Amino acid sequence: MAAFDVKGDPSAYLRPLISPNYVIALFYLGVFCSVICFFLSCYSLTRLSVARATVFANLTTTVSVLAGAMVLHESLTVGGAVCCVLILVGIYGVQR
Repeated sequence: MAAFDVKGDPSAYLRPLISPNYVIALFYLGVFCSVICFFLSCYSLTRLSVARATVFANLTTTVSVLAGAMVLHESLTVGGAVCCVLILVGIYGVQR
């Protein structure tokens, strides 16, 4: 609600919906990133135990950070890289 007070125009939040690029991006996020991820998670549960599949859910953060750096050319900070390595080491440690 505070954002509405600052802007003074609540309809400003709906204006991007008239842009085809914005709607395509929403569709892409909704279908490819959410639905496909859900199906892959369900598929992994048919092949792995629940405990093992749950550990791999932590990979999403690492994949997101690395994909953002490679695809979107976002900056990968030293802290971000260290955290990605820690996640991978943790997954390796749990799976042993």
